[in-house]
Amino acid sequence: MEDSTPTGGKVSGSGSSKSLDPGRKYGKQDPTNRNNFFCNFCGVRTTGGVFRLKQHLVGGHRNTLACQKVPEHVRKEILDYMDIKKASKEAYDMSKRLPQSYF
Repeated sequence: MEDSTPTGGKVSGSGSSKSLDPGRKYGKQDPTNRNNFFCNFCGVRTTGGVFRLKQHLVGGHRNTLACQKVPEHVRKEILDYMDIKKASKEAYDMSKRLPQSYF
């Protein structure tokens, strides 16, 4: 059973977040080390997983060198995705901190 996502990707029945992560569209995973990715735009190898690749694509992070060849629409797509993920994680963390009487 497959459904399409708003970003045009496919969702498999397993519900894996790997297939939904837009960072994987713009980088190739190193077959010898799963934590290394190669940027599709400039060819730079990033270590630290797909999160570090997304930081490379967006730029402005001290952990990586910003990609100079990434198109602006890709930069915005990745940045929007990272902002949504950060907000949902903060909301989840807050719900764990509140006493059960709040629910």
